[in-house]
Amino acid sequence: MTSMGVVTALLLTGTLAGMVLLAGLSRLRTRMWSAAGVVLPLLPMAYLLNRFIRAPFFDYLGTQANLPPFLDLEMPWWFLGLWWLFPPLLEEWAKALVFLFPPASRLLQDARPAFLGGMLAGLAYALGETVYVHWATPDPSVVNLAGYAAERAAFTLLHGALTAQVALGLARGRGGALRAFLAAAGLHALAILGIVLMQVGLIEPLAALIALWAGTLLALGWGIWQARRMFRERDAESLDNLSAR
Repeated sequence: MTSMGVVTALLLTGTLAGMVLLAGLSRLRTRMWSAAGVVLPLLPMAYLLNRFIRAPFFDYLGTQANLPPFLDLEMPWWFLGLWWLFPPLLEEWAKALVFLFPPASRLLQDARPAFLGGMLAGLAYALGETVYVHWATPDPSVVNLAGYAAERAAFTLLHGALTAQVALGLARGRGGALRAFLAAAGLHALAILGIVLMQVGLIEPLAALIALWAGTLLALGWGIWQARRMFRERDAESLDNLSAR
């Protein structure tokens, strides 16, 4: 994939994320500082996580276990399991972390700002990840542009949907936050299962892409259902409070 191909892929995924970002920011215009507190820290987050946590972690494990520097089915199952499950847990934790501190934490005071703030957080992370994935690819010229753009578009929607639900869980309270985090990490792991299977040579890239999009659509459906349910609950609580006055 040439540099122009990278620019094209970034434009495609950036346009998708940008449309939702602008819509979210317009709804959060009275909370612009809070929205900025969500977006800005997460733009470089994919690079930071992979450069300073994920890569050193797996390099250390591979060195200690004397494993080759590539994935295949000859590797221990515990290593393949960690390769699959560790990134979703790490990424969902890191994206949720910004909501624990002001000004982003102010978005958790109500369900709708929490949902939009979470969507913005996920999209910001996805945009940074798109740049990082290309930067980390040893030979970008061999990457198929259409497949790359479709993959990054799926991850853009996936990160947005999952982080929105984690933010809603944080708005519910401690118990809701844990359930939302585990559900988001589980859906994330399910969505990337096809990619892991492709990396070890069990399925073709097209099948992995289809599996990724299936997982993304499942996460979107789950996210929309969760959001609508929480919005109804909060609206009902508001009506009850008004009736009690």
